[in-house]
Amino acid sequence: SHTSRLDGDGGNPAITTDDVLHVLIAAGVTDTATTIDGFTISRGFATGGTATGMSVNGATIFDGQGAGIHINGNAGCNVVNCTIEQNAGGLGSSGGGMFIYQSTPRILNSKVLNNGSSYESGICNYAASPYIAGCVISGNSSSYGAGIANLYAANPVIVNCVISGNKTISSISGGGGIWN
Repeated sequence: SHTSRLDGDGGNPAITTDDVLHVLIAAGVTDTATTIDGFTISRGFATGGTATGMSVNGATIFDGQGAGIHINGNAGCNVVNCTIEQNAGGLGSSGGGMFIYQSTPRILNSKVLNNGSSYESGICNYAASPYIAGCVISGNSSSYGAGIANLYAANPVIVNCVISGNKTISSISGGGGIWN
C-alpha cells in the first residue's frame, strides 16, 4: 500500500519558521465516521503560546498548539494507520505531534515519532478523552510529558501501545513516557 503525505514544509527544509502552524486541523467534527487514514503528517511548526489563533467551526485553534494535528471542538474523529512525525513547536508550544482539546478521537494503529515542543510533545490531551490503541509513541522530546501528557482532567484510554524512547529536556522535567 502507498501512504499519502501531508507535509507542512514551507519551501526550505532547513528552516522550520516557514512551515505551517498546523498540518491538519479537525475542529467540530462530531461525526465518529470521519476518518483520517493512512497519512504521514509531518513538518508543522507551531509558534509558541496561546496569544494568537484562529476560529475553525467555532473552536479556537491557538498558534502554539498541535503542529502535526490539532483536534478541538468536541471532535470525535478517527486517526488510523497514520504516522505523525517530525513536527515541532517554538518557545511556549504544546503538542508537537498532536494536541487534543475537549474531544474524544480514536487514535488507532498509528505512530507518533520524533516530534518536539517546549511542553507536551508527542500527544497532549487537554481535558480530552481519546481512545489510543495499537500505537507506537517514540522519540519525542519536550520539557515534560514527552510521550503523552494528560492535563486538566484528561481521561485517555491507552491499550496495547508501545511508549518508549521519549525524552524530557529540562530541569522541570517529568514524564518521559506519560505525564499526568
